[in-house]
Amino acid sequence: MTRVPYDPGPPPDFNSAARNGFEFTAICQNCWHTGPRLTPAQWAERFGVPMTTPVIHCQRRLKCGRCGERAGYLHIEIPGYGKSRMVLDREKDQEGE
Repeated sequence: MTRVPYDPGPPPDFNSAARNGFEFTAICQNCWHTGPRLTPAQWAERFGVPMTTPVIHCQRRLKCGRCGERAGYLHIEIPGYGKSRMVLDREKDQEGE
């Protein structure tokens, strides 16, 4: 059986995220501080980049407002689909503290 190679295509940019209705929340992997939930256009404006910029390039620039670490990432959220699994797991961890 021959495998067909998987081509993931180019990295998503803010335009494609906006077309698909995605929103992003910045989350620190060090202290789990979460930022605001913003649209791709709001993130592009905040970073001062054009909408054609790949999301991953801006993700590398995130800095946590609480602990100051550069260990953040933009978590993709799709409105209308409820909370993501990662967010639900984090709330469960906080209840146990």
